[in-house]
Amino acid sequence: TTMTAEQASVLARGARMRRQILLDKAPDLMIDTMASLSELELKTKVNLSLRLMTDKLEGAAFVGARRLQNGGVIVDCKDDKTAEWVKKPEVMKQFLAALGSTCVYKPRYIDLVAERIPVETEVADEGTWRVVEADSGILAGGIAGGRWIKAQNRRMPGQTVAHIMLSFTDADAANHAIDNGIFLKGKHYQVRKSQEEARRCAKCQKYDGHLAFNCKSAVDVCGRC
Repeated sequence: TTMTAEQASVLARGARMRRQILLDKAPDLMIDTMASLSELELKTKVNLSLRLMTDKLEGAAFVGARRLQNGGVIVDCKDDKTAEWVKKPEVMKQFLAALGSTCVYKPRYIDLVAERIPVETEVADEGTWRVVEADSGILAGGIAGGRWIKAQNRRMPGQTVAHIMLSFTDADAANHAIDNGIFLKGKHYQVRKSQEEARRCAKCQKYDGHLAFNCKSAVDVCGRC
């Protein structure tokens, strides 16, 4: 089967995301200890943290880092092996402790759009997506979650369907959905690549990669204000 440009783009993006670590400052942190560091200083700091850890992986290294507008940091691993190792819960715990700053690890996702989904769909319910995975031939855990693209309070009176943003944990699951669509409550829906490169939380309205279903904000923020 010939790969479409859309699928190739998802694979390329997924390959890079697999080698990246997204770090965000803790929700209750008032001072960000990494906010003033340059890319080179960030790279030096995260590599030093690797050397300070009890567990070690020969050849593991970070090759780059960049700060995000919201204060988070994306760290680029040398290879997939390094990324897979660092992302293990017990290793990540050591890494964050060695880093010395109060950061939290945020998984990264691939966003796709499913259109004209019934508005009564419980998008915040993890069980919804476990059933979709099983019915659609997607490995369990391939869908991290979903959210309505347009805020529910902005719907037209009597609106019965709306678009959702599906977040996939890996490129294989995302491409399977692009190629085959998904089944939701017995009905088939096409899935396409999102044109929205920056993910915006529907609850706090921040563009930092997290979703409304795991948002730590205590209050809802208006997306139009």
